[in-house]
Amino acid sequence: MCDNIPDSVIKRAASGDSGAMNEIITFYQKLVYNIACSILRDGNDALDASQEVFIKIYHKEHRHRHLPSENKAHRDSARGHHDRRRGVQDPRPVNGG
Repeated sequence: MCDNIPDSVIKRAASGDSGAMNEIITFYQKLVYNIACSILRDGNDALDASQEVFIKIYHKEHRHRHLPSENKAHRDSARGHHDRRRGVQDPRPVNGG
């Protein structure tokens, strides 16, 4: 699928480096968007869903101080897109509170 992101970037992001988090988003954005497109069949909905996935990952990982592997990003992406397609709302607020 795609190579792993370097450990140094993961460690920087885990310590709160927003530049490193942006690198991770850039690294996975095409994968997440493609998954969303294959599930939702609409480019605009896929873009919205992809953004929601990264917001959730950021808040979840920020709380836990570790970052997603490719499999975790894929799983979270697919779960979020399937929920969106079924009209299921995430009961947790986006701000993590």
